Amino acid sequence: MSYYKYKRLIFGDVSGYTVPELLVTMAILILLLSISWINFDKVGQDQTLTLVAEQLVNEIRTAQNSALAGQQMVFVSGASPINGYSYGVYIDTVNKRYIRFADAPTNSDGLGSCGRGISYGTLNCPTPSGIYLSVVDKDMETISLPKHITFVSASGINIVFRLPKRSAFVNGDSATSATIILKNDLNHCRSVTVSPVSGQVSSNSMSSCP
Repeated sequence: MSYYKYKRLIFGDVSGYTVPELLVTMAILILLLSISWINFDKVGQDQTLTLVAEQLVNEIRTAQNSALAGQQMVFVSGASPINGYSYGVYIDTVNKRYIRFADAPTNSDGLGSCGRGISYGTLNCPTPSGIYLSVVDKDMETISLPKHITFVSASGINIVFRLPKRSAFVNGDSATSATIILKNDLNHCRSVTVSPVSGQVSSNSMSSCP
């Protein structure tokens, strides 16, 4: 009795699979799984890019709201809380992170220098002088970018909001908008834009990366 006759006798009319047929079937399954995984990874990276951009928007808005509320801060241990200064976010492109900070009073007007650890010496953000030099900026939150996400810009950006307006100072300039571009490994980009006059903060997808 042949193998197939024996198989039909035991299991009924069931066709058998040869080794080449099994190999072809396995190859097709592996191919389908690979395609599914690639698509899943693409969707995951794009979703992460969107979430990272929205988180950055929220951090910038938090700094803006802190300035509008005149939130007080203790800059020097043991000292009394000080108000009338600025809040901002520093984009650290080199270390793939951004830092929300309180911009310490460094000027005679009691406001900040429009930057984290830096003084721009502009008309609206003059170089600090006198006793204000002893006060340093205070980091409030540091957020590192996740894997597969990078900044496109090659230099750091200081975005600062000063009382009592919603307007933003970008690297000490009150007339320049800030555009931070985030990119994932798929070369997909999203931009985060801060308007200097209105202080509006928004995130948008980009058709292509610069």
